[in-house]
Amino acid sequence: MTDSMLHAAAAVHRFSRWKQSFLWSSLAIFLLPAQAQTVFRCANAYSHVPCPGAVEVNADDPRSAAQRQASDAATQRDVNAVKALEAERLKQEKLAAAQETAARKKAEKAEKAKQASDAKAAKKATAKDARAHRSKKSANHAKKPDYFVATVDKPKAAPDAKPKADR
Repeated sequence: MTDSMLHAAAAVHRFSRWKQSFLWSSLAIFLLPAQAQTVFRCANAYSHVPCPGAVEVNADDPRSAAQRQASDAATQRDVNAVKALEAERLKQEKLAAAQETAARKKAEKAEKAKQASDAKAAKKATAKDARAHRSKKSANHAKKPDYFVATVDKPKAAPDAKPKADR
């Protein structure tokens, strides 16, 4: 081996050692069980710093690893169920909003149609009333009044009457 190859191998070995030590120390930090910290209750608050009149609280988790794992699995199932229920609720709300919009548009369309038919009926009734008024006016013109009116009729000449001079 050449001198440069030995230096490269040593550098890799040093880097590799550094990586290994970092990895093992990181794993040790994360894999070590959490040591119980002293927790103090100060009135309605909890803290790791004692206050005047603080009461020490035992915050150790008495469950076994299997119990914690089962609890975490149940929590995850609950979270998944809640997400599914939320998705279903959002879907139903969207559907209800679409149905409400469609119903509102249908009602508006029906209202416009009713207003149009009412306007048409009013126009037709107005025209009918105008015709009736005109016919009443012409009928009233020829009709005798309901109250008494004195009239004098002219005497009519008889067709068989002869003039007086011929006799």
